[in-house]
Amino acid sequence: MKTSRFNLVIPARGEYLIYNTLSGSQIMVDDKALNIFQGLPDLCGVSEDDVRLLEEIKGIGIIVDDEIDEGLELEYWFQKIKFDSSLLNITLLTTYACNLACTYCYEDGVGSKASLDPGMTSRIIEWIKKKSDQIRPRELRINFFGGEPLMNKRAIKDISRELKAYTVEKGIELSLWIITNGVLLDKDLVRELVPMGLKRIKVTLDGNRAQHDAKRKFKNGMGTFDIIMENLKGIAGLVPISIGGNYNDQTKGSIPALLDIIVESGLKENIADVIFKPIFGRPGEASCNPCSFSDTNPEDMLWIRDEIAARGLKTRDDIAIGPCDAVRENSFTIDPLGRIYKCPGFVGREAFVIGDINEEVHSHKNTQFMTTDLWRECADCAYVPICAGGCRVSAEVMKGDFKERVCEKRYLEGMAIGIINNKTREEVMV
Repeated sequence: MKTSRFNLVIPARGEYLIYNTLSGSQIMVDDKALNIFQGLPDLCGVSEDDVRLLEEIKGIGIIVDDEIDEGLELEYWFQKIKFDSSLLNITLLTTYACNLACTYCYEDGVGSKASLDPGMTSRIIEWIKKKSDQIRPRELRINFFGGEPLMNKRAIKDISRELKAYTVEKGIELSLWIITNGVLLDKDLVRELVPMGLKRIKVTLDGNRAQHDAKRKFKNGMGTFDIIMENLKGIAGLVPISIGGNYNDQTKGSIPALLDIIVESGLKENIADVIFKPIFGRPGEASCNPCSFSDTNPEDMLWIRDEIAARGLKTRDDIAIGPCDAVRENSFTIDPLGRIYKCPGFVGREAFVIGDINEEVHSHKNTQFMTTDLWRECADCAYVPICAGGCRVSAEVMKGDFKERVCEKRYLEGMAIGIINNKTREEVMV
């Protein structure tokens, strides 16, 4: 037997946590056990009891048999993810239009204000049904996106109603998500959509009232914070709510105040999770800072996680960046014109269209996305299962080519050490 090449050994309160990035397994060990692990495959001087323990641990991937080729295991793991057909994941823009003028709008430069009309809505529904009939997923997930998706509630209702009837007939689970700025949220719409499969609403809040209103405001300059908070209170208890936030050096200090407001508002029990990320550059910008996670300070994210946890709120458990939707066969983004992309980060940009709903998705651009196996360049890195060569949008922004590798080892290493050092002994396998 031998230790896996995907093990991370992280000092933790006088002991060591061994975490396997491929299997996700983890175990806490002392100095003696670590020496045994590091001495493998040599078992000279190892007791029979310790050998039996090693055999047990072998089942979770931290130790593997000598004959196992972990390069092939990694290949198979990535291929399974790439061609998984259990989930058909569609991000659907109901409109490019938006009622806000955010200072860092990711779709600046797109230009289009197109919205789904009834005819295009019907054609997209039929495309989704046809694709679902082809791959027969267990789950069909629709992420309503924009622009601001709630500026076209008719399309959301029509699509949800039609796909609910279809999925009931086919025995498929329908999951509906809405990613919204929250200004047009109302309980009547939520009540109508919950029986159709609405599972989550994600709303953006970028800090306390002052910081949020400085960045996410109406076109007339009026802030949106108070409106959003009232709307969240109105839908509380109807559907789980995710709070997503964006920060930079100027705004991150206001995040604790926002978290306090959420708790004091009585929304705490209705918040499924709170996740903040840095404000990154977008395709087409002349320069960006930061451009990727490794351009940021992991200490900021660790501090934010601690602030979230200190208030009894939840955040994302894992730190994985990839493999992302852009390299998954059955994940698509569709815009109001019926154009298809591999990732929401590229919507509205003609160079990244992989097809449209009037034809099969099999274009040269789609082939480029699906064969950009950048993990192969990093196969010897223990972080490759949770990095996979980095974000394709970051690659386009940083290097002008989405097919280039973006190394996120610096970020992942900093996050892993920080998070593990904050874990209690009871949270890991003994």
